[in-house]
Amino acid sequence: MSHYTSPSTAYRFLLFELTSQMDEREAKSVLSIFFEDIFDISNPYKVDAWPNKGEADHCEQLGNRLISLEPIQYITGQTNFYGYDFKVNKHVLIPRSETEELVHLILSDNTGKHKQLDVLDIGSGSGCIAITLKLKRPQWRVFAIEEDLDALNVGRINSRRLNAQIHFLRTNFIDESYWESLSKYDMIVSNPPYIGNDEIDKMSASTIKHEPHKALFVDGADALLFYRSIARFGLTHLKEAGRIFVELNEFKAKEIQSIFMNAGYKDVIIHPDLQGKERMLTANL
Repeated sequence: MSHYTSPSTAYRFLLFELTSQMDEREAKSVLSIFFEDIFDISNPYKVDAWPNKGEADHCEQLGNRLISLEPIQYITGQTNFYGYDFKVNKHVLIPRSETEELVHLILSDNTGKHKQLDVLDIGSGSGCIAITLKLKRPQWRVFAIEEDLDALNVGRINSRRLNAQIHFLRTNFIDESYWESLSKYDMIVSNPPYIGNDEIDKMSASTIKHEPHKALFVDGADALLFYRSIARFGLTHLKEAGRIFVELNEFKAKEIQSIFMNAGYKDVIIHPDLQGKERMLTANL
């Protein structure tokens, strides 16, 4: 007998499978999104028949992806970030709450509604940072760099869906020969790859298995490569009194702070997130 003959049997089966791999509250939260967003069923454990033919098979296909710990955001194809719905898929990282806090820090630091700024987002992925900044500060000119073409296309789709005009650039930021083609900016923002091979054991199995490694892990021995490049880049590509905002590897926050201080930046400050972790840094030219 199939485990998916009705929403109620599917729910009970999937809850059993997921609670063997995660906390029960998290499993229930994932299943709530799964049934409501995909099948428009808010109380699956009370529904004993599928409303439409073929939905049992559809639930089984997607349920197998859930059991493999594929993130629910990839299965539904979207996630909420700062109150906006963004398309996501396997080519982009799923935006985290820490990145929302980075955006909040930027907006709180730049409250002038009419001040025009040129902003560069390095490693834009889904475009969540660049697009949210543009939506909240329409007068800003926002540029977004992304090396991966598939990820860049996701960002472009999101900018069209949310009606935010972003200037997307496909560039390998680490290759400094591209830098001379870039302009000067009032603000440089980034949530760069920052996980080294020595930290893989700190990552969840779901993240390692399903999210794009290129956006998470740094090739080679130097896990702080992108921070070093951003610090050098800012010296020649920030306007006078320009600022840098980056998300941090919490385990290497002090090392990253030293990179910017040694490069000559002023007021290099580490900011804690809501959990008290050292997750953001600001630096002034």
